[in-house]
Amino acid sequence: MIILSGLTQRRSELAGRFLESGAVDVIWKSVSMMDIDGIANTIIEKVLFWGHPVKVSDLPEPEEPDISPYDVVMLTFGDGRAYALMHTLCELPPTMPPVVVAAQAPTACINGLVRVIGRMTGRRVVAASEDRPLEPGQIVLVAGATRYQLVQNGDTFALGKTTAVLTHGAIFDPLYRGFVRAGRNVLCIALSGTSVDWKHAEPPHPERTQLLVQTPQTCTDPDGCRSLIDTVDFAQPVGFATLRKALRFRS
Repeated sequence: MIILSGLTQRRSELAGRFLESGAVDVIWKSVSMMDIDGIANTIIEKVLFWGHPVKVSDLPEPEEPDISPYDVVMLTFGDGRAYALMHTLCELPPTMPPVVVAAQAPTACINGLVRVIGRMTGRRVVAASEDRPLEPGQIVLVAGATRYQLVQNGDTFALGKTTAVLTHGAIFDPLYRGFVRAGRNVLCIALSGTSVDWKHAEPPHPERTQLLVQTPQTCTDPDGCRSLIDTVDFAQPVGFATLRKALRFRS
């Protein structure tokens, strides 16, 4: 459910109760209603983002991969595929390394996604910002319109803005490369709609990377996942049960 609400105190309180009861997002409209085009565009963005439920499949899980110890989790998914992310993060363990989610999603949808994932996981979920530290157990959402690089300070990491010209995998790839250069092992998870394209860029580092890819048959937008499976030798197609098990892995 997406709420369209006015900005009065009474309507804001009512919208807040709907959000607490399970609504995924809210669209605020001004009293004057002068910005009709802006409200219409926001409605379209949010409906397209939230309106693609995960395909339910009776396909058997592919062969279960061997999971090695990892220092950070990086997930990527495409616009309109939020439910794939929710199915992946719904059984997180009590303790785990930092989780960075590169979301090809409108900036207007990030606050709603932060709220929904936080409510579902019970974790601290934050939108990316400059100098944001990456802490164990924390989930950081990086929106598609933003560009960050990884900043290392001793054994800790934070996000820093970059002015570099970025193309394929514009959110995901620079952060991933930063972790690998720092000698960290990365569990990469690619979900439906991913735009990471290692076919036209430097391939991932096999000794530092585990790449789990949502089975294309369960994707509402399978092209990105299928391309990764065809391009990266060690990419492993898996179902949601295996993804959740990988996130519960302990060395």
